[in-house]
Amino acid sequence: MKALLYLALAAFLALILVLLWPGSGVTIVIAVAGAVFAFGLWGAVDMRTGIWGRATCGGARSSGAVALTYDDGPDPDSTPPLLDLLAERGVRAAFFCVGERMRAQPELVRRLVAEGHELGNHGDSHSVWTNFFSAARLGREVDACQRTAQELSGARPRFFRPPFGLVNHATAGVLKAADLELVGWRVRGMDLPGRDPAQVARRVLGRVGPGDVVLLHDGGREPELVVEATRAVLDGLAERGLRVAPLGELLGN
Repeated sequence: MKALLYLALAAFLALILVLLWPGSGVTIVIAVAGAVFAFGLWGAVDMRTGIWGRATCGGARSSGAVALTYDDGPDPDSTPPLLDLLAERGVRAAFFCVGERMRAQPELVRRLVAEGHELGNHGDSHSVWTNFFSAARLGREVDACQRTAQELSGARPRFFRPPFGLVNHATAGVLKAADLELVGWRVRGMDLPGRDPAQVARRVLGRVGPGDVVLLHDGGREPELVVEATRAVLDGLAERGLRVAPLGELLGN
């Protein structure tokens, strides 16, 4: 609704400007159209704006806790040692998993749920074109991932994070129909393949605070990067007296 309101206001503004300066009508319409496009693009790349639907990106600052979330798995190389580390530290995280990768690694899905981690929906294929999908196509992506998660683990995901963190006009309606909550993040580790784990940890620890959701990855990343960056983050959080809470707990769900 927020997006429709802003688009309606932009169209109304264009009409008023054309009426006030009729000789500049084409230029004004082009300028307003460009502004509307920029506005829509901003909403697509930054879920925090709420332009294309409300996204939850963190919890209360008074919580004294943060949530660790991992995208793009499960990964047969990186996810098992990460789960070992989290079990050793007594930490529960959230894993936003890709449907086709869950079907390839069913035992990992069952393990992470059995060990108390939250299983999130990250779409079925992690397509680079996800943000251009129609509502029907996006709905199929979300539903297929949801079915896979339930069939493999018995757990029904409550949270959805879109591939690449991109949203569009269809996202809110699709998630409402699937009874899923859109979840973003406040702190991003920028843990690209090949990145130094210490650099990733410094970035997270330099930005994190109570109530924050932290975005990291286990899918498509080297085991050393995933495990060592997480180890350093956990050590840094402990030094600051910040505990790691399950995502649902932090968000009050």
